[in-house]
Amino acid sequence: MQVGKFLTFLDFCFYGLYNININSRFPQHCCVHNRYILLKGVVQYVNEQNRPFSTRGGNCFVIPRCNRRIVMNNLTLKKIDQTNFIDAFHLELQDGQEKFVSHPIRSLAQAYVYYSQCTPFGIYFENKMVGYVMVIYDYDLSEYNIWHMMIDKHEQGKGYGKAALKKCFAYIAQKPFGNSSRVVLTCSEENLPALSLYKGLGFLPTGNRDEDEIELAYQLD
Repeated sequence: MQVGKFLTFLDFCFYGLYNININSRFPQHCCVHNRYILLKGVVQYVNEQNRPFSTRGGNCFVIPRCNRRIVMNNLTLKKIDQTNFIDAFHLELQDGQEKFVSHPIRSLAQAYVYYSQCTPFGIYFENKMVGYVMVIYDYDLSEYNIWHMMIDKHEQGKGYGKAALKKCFAYIAQKPFGNSSRVVLTCSEENLPALSLYKGLGFLPTGNRDEDEIELAYQLD
C-alpha cells in the first residue's frame, strides 16, 4: 500500500524526507524524528496486514476500515418479530440524526398498519443487531420503498449501511409483494453522508420531493 493513500499531504511530504535520510536532517531527540519513527512503524504494520486505512480530519489519524467481504458475508437481515423487537427499541442515533430518520419504535407502528405490504428488518452483524430498515411496497406506484434505515450510533462507519442496502436489493429482487424492480427512498439534502452512500450505490434523484427530502430511485438489474 502506498503511504499517500492514508497519510495527510503534510505527513506524506515529511515521510519523503524520512526516506531520503531524516537522521541526517533532524537529531534523534527531535519531535519530527520521533513522529516519523512512529509513521514508519504504521506503514510497516499496514503492509503486513494488507488492510486499507483512511485518514479522518487534518491529523494523521489512521482507522482501519472493515473488510467489505467480511461485512457482506456476516451481515444479515432478520425480520422483526416478538423475539427481537426489544433489541430494535434499544438502537440509538447520534445527536442531531433524529431529524433525518425515525426511531424504530415509530417505524414498527407503521409496519403494524401496513403489514400486508412491508417487512421490517433488524440489521445484524453476526449475532448482534446493529441497525434497522423497512422495505415497503407501494401498490399505487408499483415500486418498492426503503424506509427508516438506521445504524446504531456505536456501529456507524463500519460499512454496515452499504451492506444492508445490498441485502435489501437481494430481498426486493425476490419480488415479495409486487413485480417491480424500481427501488425508491427519500433523504434530506442536509444528510450528506447518506446522500453519498445512496448515490455511490447508483441511486439517482428523480426530481420529486417529499417536504424537505429529495427522492432518489434505483433500478434493479
